Amino acid sequence: MDELYKRLMEHNTKVENAKTYNFFETTGILKRELTICRFIADLLDPEGNHKLGSVGLQTFMELVFEEENDADYYQNFMISVEYPLENGRRMDIVIEGNERFIPIEVKIDAKDQKNQCFDYLEFAKERDSEAQIIYLTKYGAKPSESSMCSDDEYACLNEEDIICISFEETIIEWLERMIQKTGNDLNGLLTQYKQALERMCGVMEQEEKNILTDYILSNEERLYTTLKVSQVIETAKCKLLYKVFEDLERAMDMFIEAPENKIYGLYKEEIENYYIYKNEIDFENGIYGNEPGINYVFGNISLKKRRQVWLRIACKDQFYVGILVIEPDSEALLVSSENRRVLREVANRIDLKNVDYEDDYWLWKFLPNGEIEYTDAVPDFDTMNRATIELANNEKRKIMVEKSMKVIREMLEEIMIEE
Repeated sequence: MDELYKRLMEHNTKVENAKTYNFFETTGILKRELTICRFIADLLDPEGNHKLGSVGLQTFMELVFEEENDADYYQNFMISVEYPLENGRRMDIVIEGNERFIPIEVKIDAKDQKNQCFDYLEFAKERDSEAQIIYLTKYGAKPSESSMCSDDEYACLNEEDIICISFEETIIEWLERMIQKTGNDLNGLLTQYKQALERMCGVMEQEEKNILTDYILSNEERLYTTLKVSQVIETAKCKLLYKVFEDLERAMDMFIEAPENKIYGLYKEEIENYYIYKNEIDFENGIYGNEPGINYVFGNISLKKRRQVWLRIACKDQFYVGILVIEPDSEALLVSSENRRVLREVANRIDLKNVDYEDDYWLWKFLPNGEIEYTDAVPDFDTMNRATIELANNEKRKIMVEKSMKVIREMLEEIMIEE
C-alpha cells in the first residue's frame, strides 16, 4: 500500500504542476450558485452572449429529456434567472417556450427550503400541465421530503415530478457535447468549466485509474485486500468524521470552561438534540445523516417565546460554524433570519451586519479557514479532498481543530455586543 500511495502522490504532484490557469477555480465562483446559474442560463439561452443560437439548449434538452428536436424548435425559447413568484421565492432558472415551462433548481451547497419544490411545481403546472422540475446537484441527489410537500403536508410531489441531474455527470456531459459541436472561441472557457467541475466532484483521471487498476490486479493478495477495503470505505469515512467531532467537542468544552470565556454564557445543548453528531453518524451502515453537529446555547441571551440563540458546529460534507435562532415550542424549530421582529431583538446582543437573510443560519463561516467562500483548505467529506485525507493524521487533525477554535474565538469576539 505504501508503494501505491507513493505512486499516486507522484502522479498528483505531476498533475498539479501541469495544471493551467482556471478562471472558475481562481475566482471561487464554482460554489456561488447565483453566478453559476447565470452562466448556465446564458449557455442555454438562444439569445445568449455566446452567439451560438440554440445549440446549448438543444443539447441540454437532448441529454435530459432525450428529445430529438432540431435547433430551430428552440429558437424562440426564453431563459430566465431568478424567476419571481408571488410568495417572494425565486426559481433559479426557467426554460420557457412552445407552451412549456421548465424550472431548474440548482443546489451546490445550499439547503432545501420548506415546500420549495412543491411551490415551484404548483406554479409551473399552471403554465404547463406536463411540467417537471429539473433538480441539479453535485451528484444527482433528491430534494428533501419537506421541500416536496405542501405546508400542511397533506399533498406531496411524486418522484416522476422531479428529474434529478448532476454536475458530476449531466453537466459535464453537456459541456463535452457542446465543445464537440461548437468548435469556436468559447471552447476554452467551456473546457475550463468542465475541468473545474471534474475536480470539484472528485472525478478520477484516466491515468490515475490505470495506476490503481494495474496495482490491484498485479497479484491475488492485492485484489483480495482491495475488495475487503472497499467494503469498509464508508465506515472509515464516518469514523474519521466522528473523530474530528470528538476533538472539536473536547476543544469547545475547554473553551467554554475557561474563566475569560464565561462572558459568552455558552453551554452544551442536550434537550432538543438537534442533529447532534453522536446520533447522526452510523458506523454500522457507513452513513451520516443530515448535517451532524454540536450545539451550544448562549445562556446569557434571553429572547421572547423561550427562543434561544445557538452556536452550532456542523458538517454538511464541509465543516462550518454558524449562529442559529431556535424556538423550542415551534414545529419548525429554526427561526428564519427573514423574521424582522426577532432580528431586531437579537441585534441587541449580536452584531448582525453580515446576516444572511436567505438561510436558517444567521451568520456562518467555513472551518478551519474562517471564510464564507469554499476553498480546498476546507475538508470535504463528499469529494474526500486532500484536506480531508490529512485528518487521518493525528497531528494534522490537531492543527485543524486549533485553527477552527481560533476562527470560533474571533467570530465570538467580533459579533458579541456587551450589555
